[in-house]
Amino acid sequence: MEPTTATAAQNIRGRIEKWERTNLIISLAALLVSLLLVATAVSVVFPDFVAKYVDVGPVKPYLHISLIALVALTLVFSTYALRVRRKLKIERREFVKELAERDAADTLALIDPQTGAFNQRYLDIILPRETGRTERWDTSLSFLKLTIEEFDAADERLGTEAANRILKETAEVIKKCLRPTDIIIRDGAATFLVILPETSKHGALTGCRRLLEKVDQWNRKEVVPGFELKLAIGVSDHTKGKDVRDALAAADTRVQLYRDRYSAS
Repeated sequence: MEPTTATAAQNIRGRIEKWERTNLIISLAALLVSLLLVATAVSVVFPDFVAKYVDVGPVKPYLHISLIALVALTLVFSTYALRVRRKLKIERREFVKELAERDAADTLALIDPQTGAFNQRYLDIILPRETGRTERWDTSLSFLKLTIEEFDAADERLGTEAANRILKETAEVIKKCLRPTDIIIRDGAATFLVILPETSKHGALTGCRRLLEKVDQWNRKEVVPGFELKLAIGVSDHTKGKDVRDALAAADTRVQLYRDRYSAS
């Protein structure tokens, strides 16, 4: 855990423990005042009954005054406790809002603003997690590497605005072919990496066919005039016990082979 993360967790723990301590003190004090009030009230209302068990003779003349004082004390304490609990409630609400804003900021820091896909920073977080889960539960893990063909030429020919739209539209086309558990990451200027948990290489190839159908549909709509979307695709899967980077390198190699064949044809 990074020092900043550890410090933040420690601060959160400290604030929660402070609220719990305050709540406990208020609750115990309220219980004590209530017991004193009930004991005094019983002594006033049923003096003969209490006298059988406790000698109240010396304090009997002061019981009525004590009862009034305890009632007043109860009212004052209840007002104080209400104010403290209201303050704690406001603090908790503001704290939850702060955590939500912090979480939103952390999430935004992991999102590529151009495409809405995750960025490479998120890849560094999610890759060990998914690999560990695959190793632990002996499940499949596959990858798709997708590069937009002739993107640089389209940028020069159509302009930056059109190029940005191509990136965003490509990400949307990819997302439409994915499950909620699949993860799309922008892995380069015009390259995306898709992580497919619990998916075999055969399942990844099936996903590729579905994606190419979506690309054909997108091209028929002529969303970006003068541009036809073509994707160089590389598919690989993680082998248990091996470095996951080998699988990513294999996907890169297959993308390059695809591009070489496309250039030759």
